[in-house]
Amino acid sequence: NAVVALHACDTATDEALALAIAERADFIAAAPCCQAELARKWSELAGAHGRGPFAPIWRAPELRRQAAATMTDALRMLLLRGCGYEVTPQEFVPSAHTPKNMLLRATRRGNYQIEALREYVELVAATGGRTISLATLLPAEHRDRLASVQTVGHGNHRSAT
Repeated sequence: NAVVALHACDTATDEALALAIAERADFIAAAPCCQAELARKWSELAGAHGRGPFAPIWRAPELRRQAAATMTDALRMLLLRGCGYEVTPQEFVPSAHTPKNMLLRATRRGNYQIEALREYVELVAATGGRTISLATLLPAEHRDRLASVQTVGHGNHRSAT
C-alpha cells in the first residue's frame, strides 16, 4: 500500500500526501514540484508591508520562491511526522541536473509525534503565519490533533491560512 507522487505541481503534492494519510499508506514517495502556494501567501504579506523576521525574504521574489519551496517541504515533513510517519527528505537527482530534486520518503509507523506538530505551529508562526494546503486536507482526526496543539500550550494562538 504505497502512494507515489512525482513532480506533482504546487498543491497537488499536498493532495497526494493527504490521500496517502487518509488511506493509511504504508509508504509514501513524493517529489514536489512548482511549490508556489506559500510563496504566493508570502507575496501577499510583502504587498501588505507585513513585518517580521522573514519580511526581507517576502519582499525578494527569487529568495521568496526558493525559501518557500524549502519551507513547504519542511512543513510537509512535520505534518507527516505528526500523522504517524517516519520521514526522510533526500536529494534523489544530483542538483547539477535539476533544482527539483527533493524526495520526501515516508513510512507509516503509527507513532504520532506531537512535538512535530508543535514545531509545525511554531515554524508557521515564525515565517509569517501562513500555512500550507496539507494542513487543511488532512483527515479529521489529524486536523483535530493539529488544532489541539495550536490551541493548547501556545496561548490560544491559531495560525492564519
